Amino acid sequence: QEAIRYYKEAFNLYNLLKNKARAATMLNYIGVAYDYLGEFDKALQYLFQSAQIKEDIHNLSGLADVYNDIGIVYEQMHEPKKALDYYQKSLKILQDNQLSQRKISNIYNNIGVIYYDIKDYDKALENFNKSFEIRKSIKSPKLESNYYNIANIYFQKKEYIKALELYHNALALASEQKLLEKISNYHIVIGQTHLYLKKYDSAAKYIQNGYDIAKKYDFKYIELYSYFIQGRLDSAQNNYQKAFETQKKYITLKDSLLNSERVSQIAKYQTAYET
Repeated sequence: QEAIRYYKEAFNLYNLLKNKARAATMLNYIGVAYDYLGEFDKALQYLFQSAQIKEDIHNLSGLADVYNDIGIVYEQMHEPKKALDYYQKSLKILQDNQLSQRKISNIYNNIGVIYYDIKDYDKALENFNKSFEIRKSIKSPKLESNYYNIANIYFQKKEYIKALELYHNALALASEQKLLEKISNYHIVIGQTHLYLKKYDSAAKYIQNGYDIAKKYDFKYIELYSYFIQGRLDSAQNNYQKAFETQKKYITLKDSLLNSERVSQIAKYQTAYET
């Protein structure tokens, strides 16, 4: 809320100075801040205002950015068709004007997220791979998220060995960059994959590692995820008493998170949007 107040004051100042470019940027920031708070209608209101000004002053790079932000909001509102429409508008501007390859790779990633969410895994893989190739060519530090998203596709296709290889690639790059939240999450998805391969000892080791990191650094949503997967492992091993205890931990933490501001963030670890 403090950030929104600051951005609104800045917008009023730039508006008074007739600096349309900076005013549009502030509107964009306000929209993103409301999106972060889960106030999607307000987010769209400000993002559309920003888009109109950027279009008027022919700020194409900025317009592509705000279309991407609008797409992210619609995705979170579970309106994939609208999200896809704005991602494609953003992509067209970037490609037609030979703008940032980094931004193009992000858009391909986000389009892949849409197709993943609607279970069109072939189109998801196509777009994730396009993003991967660009990021590889520009040596992007975000390459680990491509490995992760592509691994998720193979996991859904039940190609667990291939998924495992890619998850390990993601974990290695995240470890190099000391991305602790992702390291925690990747350990758990590797554990989940071992679970589906019926390699229960390996599954237990990776789930525990992920849980330990989540607990140490207070990554509540990953901790929640770890309880969910651990419960499945307990059940698979016919350890029903332990599964019951794990389920109680899952429910207790889930209930506490449901009382927090960011309900929409629960279990949102299968895919990663790129801004």
